[in-house]
Amino acid sequence: MDLPWSGLERRKKRKLLYLDDNEDDLRIFETRARAYGFETKTVRYPSDFIYEYETGQYDAAFSDFLLTTIDGVSLTRLLH
Repeated sequence: MDLPWSGLERRKKRKLLYLDDNEDDLRIFETRARAYGFETKTVRYPSDFIYEYETGQYDAAFSDFLLTTIDGVSLTRLLH
């Protein structure tokens, strides 16, 4: 019997980058993303996020919108 998820092991794991200044939110994101088979990198500081974004090879990057030092829109502008 061929199960619908039997080919998942052969798929490339997608890498996600996530920025949040709240430790609990970082843990929740990481736990949920890994449960769905994603590889994750979580960071607490915008400077670390920018560094990882520019040097890492991520399939998607996510950020909390309201950070203590910068808002998500301004951070996105820095990346482009």
